[in-house]
Amino acid sequence: MLPTCQGRGYATEASRELIRWAFAHADVDRVSAETLPHLTESIRVMEKSGMKFVGSGNPEEGQPTVRYALSRLEYAESY
Repeated sequence: MLPTCQGRGYATEASRELIRWAFAHADVDRVSAETLPHLTESIRVMEKSGMKFVGSGNPEEGQPTVRYALSRLEYAESY
């Protein structure tokens, strides 16, 4: 995201729409995302999109990551 576009909600809006699109498919039961733990802006986008911290993710180039997820049931209850 370009610095001039940060903080305007574009990433959150895009994430929410992607989650909505994913759950429009009956075979999707859960949406998950991973990021590096120090990328607090990315974590905030996931949280604002309804995702919850679920634990460690897959290491990225040897660095630990964190995983957030949202189940279909959680999505249905919140949207």
